[in-house]
Amino acid sequence: MKFDVDNPVDEHLYLSVASSGLQEIDLYYESVPGQFSNVSYRAGAGNDKQIIQSNMPLLPLHAPQGQRTTYYLRVTGNAVMQLRLEVASIEYHLEMQHEDDFINGIFYGVLVALMIYNLFAFLTLRDHTYLLYVLYILFSGISTLILNNYILVFFPAPAG
Repeated sequence: MKFDVDNPVDEHLYLSVASSGLQEIDLYYESVPGQFSNVSYRAGAGNDKQIIQSNMPLLPLHAPQGQRTTYYLRVTGNAVMQLRLEVASIEYHLEMQHEDDFINGIFYGVLVALMIYNLFAFLTLRDHTYLLYVLYILFSGISTLILNNYILVFFPAPAG
C-alpha cells in the first residue's frame, strides 16, 4: 500500500496499524533521494527499539516538517485482514489507547464477574448448565483477547 504524509508541524508522527492476526509489517520510505530505509515489525519477536509495542504496534514515521513523504506499507497476517491505519503524534495514540484499555478493562471485568457468579452457582446447585456457561464465557473472553490483539501482551510468543 502506498500513502503520503504531510507534516505541517514539527512533531514526531507515528503510524498505528490495528488488525487482528498481524504477523509482519514492513514500512519503507525514501530517506535520501534514491535510497530507501525501512522499519520492520514481527509479531512476538524482539523488534526495532523505535517501535512502541502495545496491543497494536506504533511505527515511527520519518516525516520532515513542511514536506510530503511517501511511504510503502507491506503487511502479512494469518487471516483475512481489515486494517485501520492512523497517523498522529504519540500523545494522541496513547490517549486513544488509554481510553480503549479502560473500556476493555470494564468488559473483561464483567466477564470475570459473570464467570465467578456462575461458578458459585454450579458449586452450590450442582447444575452442569452453569459450568457450561462458565466455559462459554471463558472462551468468548479468549476470542475477544485474540481479536483485540491483547493475547500477545499477556502471553508473548516464545523466542526463536
